[in-house]
Amino acid sequence: MTGRWFRDGVATICLCCRLMRQDGVALGLTSHDRRITVDGLVFEPAAGMAPSAICCSASFEADSMAVEGFLDSARITEADLRAGRWNGATFELFACDWQRPEAGVQMLMRGLIGDVRRLGLDGDGSFTAELLSPLVRLARARRLAVSPTCRAELGDAVCGVDMAGRTRDVRAVAVGADVLEPVPALDSPERFLHGRLRVLTGPLAGLDGRVAAVEGPRVFVSAPFRLADGDALRLRLWEGCDKTFATCRERFGNAAAFDGEPHLPGNDALVRYGVG
Repeated sequence: MTGRWFRDGVATICLCCRLMRQDGVALGLTSHDRRITVDGLVFEPAAGMAPSAICCSASFEADSMAVEGFLDSARITEADLRAGRWNGATFELFACDWQRPEAGVQMLMRGLIGDVRRLGLDGDGSFTAELLSPLVRLARARRLAVSPTCRAELGDAVCGVDMAGRTRDVRAVAVGADVLEPVPALDSPERFLHGRLRVLTGPLAGLDGRVAAVEGPRVFVSAPFRLADGDALRLRLWEGCDKTFATCRERFGNAAAFDGEPHLPGNDALVRYGVG
């Protein structure tokens, strides 16, 4: 609720941005030159935090704005940005009275963090980030389409396969930026092809990836974690699925929940012709 401070003749107003990563980490930043606490979260000074004009419409078009400076916090490193820790993070941008932060806030915008770009030509430049309203989810909503492969993710609510017993915690050694070798080697490593993985230890703890390929004992991940040869870490691996009807039926016994159209004729049916 907006505090009375916003309607006073003179107000000591500052901007605050609350960031929330998908792994639950929350971070508060403010344009004020001192720390302030709002709703139990400490907002740290972010020098140079400068938002563009905020425009909110009543249509179904997604609103957006840009903010410079607030990603320059020491707690938001370039390594984390490149590693994808802030992908899908949400934000709340609001104004408050820095002398009386408990008096209420004026919410300006909330939504998702979009594109992040570095300003300047060298590595010392600051960041600018696009802030998108929740309506962007409508623009990105998946359109229904027929598919011979399953649209569900293995183990999700649509699929329904019980993942208990289908995960493994293993130690692994990096043999490249995106190649990991479990130690000891996995039994039936092909079961984890197309599956998810999560780093459990080290500076990359909490990052998720996807098993793109399995060659012998080695696991290739879909996105490089920028590891150096010999780096040791612990991983959690989930079994994968190639999303074909045969795999769903024969390996998982889950044909009734297959979310696709495996028997629908393809485009080649349009050019077939009869004989005789």
